[in-house]
Amino acid sequence: MEDSMQGTETHPRGARQFVGTAVVAVASYGPESTVLQLVTCTGEYVAYTVEDVPDHASAEELQRSGLPLSVKIQESGKQCWAMALTSVGPRRKEVTLGAALALQQAGVHAVVEGGLQAHVPCSAHSAPVH
Repeated sequence: MEDSMQGTETHPRGARQFVGTAVVAVASYGPESTVLQLVTCTGEYVAYTVEDVPDHASAEELQRSGLPLSVKIQESGKQCWAMALTSVGPRRKEVTLGAALALQQAGVHAVVEGGLQAHVPCSAHSAPVH
């Protein structure tokens, strides 16, 4: 039986951190950590573990203040942001990793950004040729 997740990497505690940006496709929630199945812009699958679980109370509070459109998790959850449209335009709010995971679990689009990227291989913009 062929593995449908070819190219999958796991990042256990102490392993090298994910570098780049990817979309969360699926998540598995454990008692103390969450494994996010990421898809990079090149179609590579990466299993990415963060040391937290969904915090539904915080997510519900955020949802009352405006409908989050997306969530961004940076550097293993050291910084997380919820982006929303409000009556005064788009807004970004820093949130906890647990709140970001709960929003993702509720169906909010989630992106993970980790490490430093020297170049963006999937950029829609290319440098002009001289």
